[in-house]
Amino acid sequence: MDPPQLTLWVSTSSNNQSPGPSADMDQQDFQEFTEGAVMFNVSASEDLYIGISAPTINPKYFSGIYNFKVAASTDAPYFSYDESSEADLIWVDSDASAALLMTHNLTTSTDEAVDQQVMSTEPYVMFAQNDQDRSISGLRYSYCGLTNYAQIAAVRNGKFASMVTTGMTRRGAGNLPKQQFYFSGLNASTNYAGILARNTATSTTSVGAGGHVFRATNFTTKSQGGNCAVVFNLTFCDEVAYAVPSNNNTFPNATLLANFYDDFAQEMYSNFEKNLAQIQCEAESTQRYSLVRNCSQCAEAYKAWLCSVTIPRCEDFAKEDSYLWPRAITQPFPDKSTLSQSVIESIQNNKTSGVDSSRLPRIDEFVKPGPYKEVLPCEDLCYNIVQSCPASLGFSCPQPGMIGFDQSYGRRSEEDANGVITCNYPGSAHFFSSSALVSIPWVTMTLAASLMALVLL
Repeated sequence: MDPPQLTLWVSTSSNNQSPGPSADMDQQDFQEFTEGAVMFNVSASEDLYIGISAPTINPKYFSGIYNFKVAASTDAPYFSYDESSEADLIWVDSDASAALLMTHNLTTSTDEAVDQQVMSTEPYVMFAQNDQDRSISGLRYSYCGLTNYAQIAAVRNGKFASMVTTGMTRRGAGNLPKQQFYFSGLNASTNYAGILARNTATSTTSVGAGGHVFRATNFTTKSQGGNCAVVFNLTFCDEVAYAVPSNNNTFPNATLLANFYDDFAQEMYSNFEKNLAQIQCEAESTQRYSLVRNCSQCAEAYKAWLCSVTIPRCEDFAKEDSYLWPRAITQPFPDKSTLSQSVIESIQNNKTSGVDSSRLPRIDEFVKPGPYKEVLPCEDLCYNIVQSCPASLGFSCPQPGMIGFDQSYGRRSEEDANGVITCNYPGSAHFFSSSALVSIPWVTMTLAASLMALVLL
C-alpha cells in the first residue's frame, strides 16, 4: 500500500482566500499529487491563492508528518516530472553487484561548441531503488523525496555518493554526448528501479531548478557468486561496455580485467594494420579495391568485429535463453564448484562443439571464469568485414546452417526492441525506446509542489 497523497488547491477569487476541501468548490480548482509531486497550470491576472491539504491516514499503516515545498513560476515548472510511456534512461548491463546505465543522446547538434559544452557538464543525477524497499513509495516523482529517501542516491546533501560514479561518454548511437552512471554495492539477483533526474546543484533560482524527475528504468543484477563483471571506458575497444567473463581470484578489480581484454584486442588489431598497410588505400579510385568502400571503413568494420569477438559478453550460466551459448562447462567455477556430470553430458549431446572452453583459450588460461553463457557477436559484424575489406585479406564468414556458425555468431531478433540483447555488437544495451533525446516539457504558468516524506511503519 502506497501512502495517500496530498492535494493542491488553487483559487483566483478574492472571495476564496483559503482554498481547501472545506471551501466552495465553485471557487477553486484542485489536483491530487502523483507519487509525491504535482504540476498545475493556471492563468491569472490578479492575486492567486494556494492551499495544500493532507488526507486522513490510518495510523495502523502510516505515521509521521507531510513535508512539502511549493513554487510558482511564469516560465516553466520549478518542480516537474515526466509520466511519458518511454524511459529516458538506458540499462546497459549489470553483474552481481553493479550496474551501468546511460542517457540517450543529450544533443544531436553538429556544432562543435554546443557539443563541447554538453560534454563539459554532467546535467543529470540518478537514484536506484530495490523493488522490495518501500522507502520511496509515493515519492517517485519528488526530487526532494528521492534525494532524502532513495536507497541509493547519486547526490545526498548536495554531495555525490560513493556508490555512484558518473561521467560523460560518446559511446553508442551517433558518437554523440551521453551521461553514464555506474552503481556499485548492489544486491545480487535483485530487481531495481533506476530514476533519472535533472541536477539542481548548480542553481536554486533558475528555471526548473527544483528538479525534474524522469520515468523509471527497471534493471536486474546477476546471480550471487556469478563470474561476469561489467567493464567500460576501455582505451582501445571504446564501444565495449558490458559484463565479461571474470574471476575475482585472478582479477580482483574491473580495471585490471578490462585492461586484460583491451590490451589483447589492441595487439591483434596492430597485426591487422600491418596487413592493411600493404593495400593501395590512397590510389586513384579506378585502382582501389572497391568503388564503394575504403580502407577506413575496412578498419572500422574489423575493429567492431574484433572487440566483440575477443571480449565476450557474459551472462549467468543459469539463464536458459536459446540465443545464449554455454562456455567452459567442464571447468570449475571461481569457488571451485563444478557442474554435475549429467549437466555436462546433456549440454555436450545437445551442442556438438564449442562448449568445453571459452571462445579464446587465453580466457580460460588467465581469467579462469568457469562455466558461463555468452551472448554471441552479431553475424552482420562478420559480413561487414567481408563487404568492407579487400578480398586479398582473405576474410570469410560462416553462414547459418554451416558448421561453426551456431557457436560463433548470433542473429538479431524482434526481441531486441523489447530490451533483449540476442546478439552482441558495439554499443549494445537493453533498448526499450527509440527516443534519441532526453526532452524537458515546458509550460507557461505553473504551480508545482513536491512532497518530501511520509514514513512507512
